[in-house]
Parts: sequence; structure tokens; C-alpha cells
Amino acid sequence: MAITDHGFQKLDMSSFTHHIEKLKALAAQRRGQEEYEAKSEYHYQDSSHLTARNLEEHDYIDHDAYGLQCKPIPLCGECQGGWIITRSSQSSAPTSTMCKRCEVPRRWTHRLNKLELPSNAIGMHLDSYEPDSQEQINAINNMIEYLNRESSKAPAILTYGPSGNGKTSILYALARESCQLGCKVRYLSHTQIINDIQESFKGKDIKNPTKRWLEDVDVLLLDEFCGIGGSAMKQGWWVKQTIELVEQIYRKWRAGKLSVMITTNVYPKEMFQIFNNNAFKSRMLGMCTPVEMKGRDRRIQNVDLSAWNL
Repeated sequence: MAITDHGFQKLDMSSFTHHIEKLKALAAQRRGQEEYEAKSEYHYQDSSHLTARNLEEHDYIDHDAYGLQCKPIPLCGECQGGWIITRSSQSSAPTSTMCKRCEVPRRWTHRLNKLELPSNAIGMHLDSYEPDSQEQINAINNMIEYLNRESSKAPAILTYGPSGNGKTSILYALARESCQLGCKVRYLSHTQIINDIQESFKGKDIKNPTKRWLEDVDVLLLDEFCGIGGSAMKQGWWVKQTIELVEQIYRKWRAGKLSVMITTNVYPKEMFQIFNNNAFKSRMLGMCTPVEMKGRDRRIQNVDLSAWNL
């Protein structure tokens, strides 16, 4: 420190100023500001009202993205980077809880984004879905009760019927709901997993996805079983791989660690003819509750069929 003419030491304020700037930057980060802005009365961000059913209503869907992607949720500005730090008078150790205003919705929307659902999933949630039968309502309720930990029995549901009557829409709605409820969910099509297996045979860098495809998964949503419209190439290798996939699903479901919903355009009688295997039939019958979808084709309900001469 330098000595002034009056004999007093001159304080070096550079380190103190640097510390203040760091505190301002931290405050700006917590408030979601690009740069620190002093405010006499700061209104903290609160995103706790967001749910799997109102993202569109509150404009939290990025319509410029490819597929269903939620917009980023900022930190509320009041918590400590997503956590509420408290210290009890009876304990010297602080405790932390996840902030419901920002970190909770940030985490479940992040899980939803990782699913990479197609753009068709926009607007598809349980409040907008219109079931066509009591069986559909029961199936959805059973899934929701399990996801809410209100039931200990993991459901396994097979929905089947013609194209376009809402089978995949149920999966989209359940995927959104599962993410909000803190479940580890996986959505994929039968064709996708088979193609991934085929790709794994082409090079050493790609590992067989069936080795870990159900690891850390609570909810499996398997779409278009037997291919779109049931059009998959039902060769011997394809049949064998599918039987092995069902065996893996069955084992984890039987252990009470997996809830399942499968959709298909193939009716059960035809499905068991394709997979002429007693072990496959036994596991599907023992695991799945069948729900036939008889509703209208929702994809073309607003299409002018007269223009097609239909």
C-alpha cells in the first residue's frame, strides 16, 4: 500500500471492486439477466405453473424447432442456482431443496426435450385427448395412477386397431405426463429399435442397443409394433430379434420396474400368427391388457374427401 503525504496508507480498492463485479455477475445469472441491472423492487421469475398440459397455452413450445422442444426456463433469481438453502437453528449443517419455481420445471422440460418427440406431439396432452371408449379411459387412468405412485402394480397395455384413431397420440400425452412426474421414460418405434440393431452389425463403433435400451427406464412407450400399418418385413431375423425384445420387456415388467404401453395396427390373432412362438405368446398374454381402438381416423377427419373422389 502506498503512503500518502499525511502519513496514512492508501487502500488498494482493485480487489474489492473485482469482488463486487463478481457478485453482480452472479446476481445477474440468478435473475436471468445478460448484465446486472439494479432494481429497487425485483420481481422473481416463477415457472411453477407450467405442467405437461399447458406448455402450449403459456407459449413454452419452440415452434421453430424440429419436433417438440420446450423453450428454456430461466432461473427464478431468488434461489441459489436452482436450490433453496436453509439452515436449521438446531443444526449447523445447511440443507437444500430443489426450487419449485424454476429448477423443478427446468428439469422435467429437459427430460421432455431429450425424448425428441416429433412435431405431431405438439398439442397432444391428456386434457386435449378425446378417448373413444371406457377401455381407453381405464388404460390411461391405470398408467397415471402408477406414475403418480398411487398404485404399485406396473401396467402393461397393448392398444391395437386401424391407423389414425389416436393410438400414438396417447403415447405422446403419456410421455409428457411421465416427464413432469419425474419418471424416466423412453419413447421409440419398433422399426427404430430394429434399425438400430441392424446398424450395430455394420461396424465395431456401434454397440447393440438392446444391451442397455431399458436401463434406467421406468416407462416404455413402444410405437408401431410390427411396423407402420403392420408393414414390417417379417423375416426370420426380424421375428427372432422382436421375440428377444419382448423377453427383455417382460422380465423388467415382471420385476415391477417397468410400465409399458405398446401400439400396433396388427390385431392379436394375426400378431400371434406372425410370432409363432409359445414363449412370445405366453409373455404377451401374461403381461399386456389389450385395448381395441375402434374410433374414427383422426388424421383425415377434416380432409375434404370429395377432392379425392372418395
